[in-house]
Amino acid sequence: DLARGVNGVGYRIAARIDGVSPAYIKSSGVRALTRSATEPSAITGGETVEQLEVEMEQHRHTHNAPGMVSLTVLNSRPPVMKERLVAYQGKLVTVQDVSGAVANGTGFAITTTAVPDLDKTNLVVGRVVAGASLVDDLAAMPAVKANSSSPFFKVAKLAGDKRADVAEKSFGRPYSKIVVVESGMAN
Repeated sequence: DLARGVNGVGYRIAARIDGVSPAYIKSSGVRALTRSATEPSAITGGETVEQLEVEMEQHRHTHNAPGMVSLTVLNSRPPVMKERLVAYQGKLVTVQDVSGAVANGTGFAITTTAVPDLDKTNLVVGRVVAGASLVDDLAAMPAVKANSSSPFFKVAKLAGDKRADVAEKSFGRPYSKIVVVESGMAN
């Protein structure tokens, strides 16, 4: 449904390829599902990913070959709780928010080689039937290198420096903007 853009919700809504590596490309997916409050969602996922988690537990397919297409179901990093002050009934109150995007079942990955680690976070939903060379070209694009082994990064991360979190989110991000402008399914 997402690939075809059922009810106007799909990857044609300028989903970006925001992660490239020699093993796979990934997208965080559609930022928001705009649906009528009175209609049931035609898209599995949405605000919750419970149905996708159940399917993922059954492990019907794995990321054991190039060209496997999968939906992101679980965040690979645990959510970070951030405290902030808000005004509530004339007083300042500390509240906790979850920082970072929560997986909503619309993010996807396409492998260029076997990637068993994706089995923990992604549900395989198909495979590339044409255009594998394009996926390989995207995976080979220059991207921000992961610098997590740097002593400066390690100290900043341990100290809770927000700049380390920002840097970590950019690891694997391509230098060029890559946007999905058309998607579909093979019959």
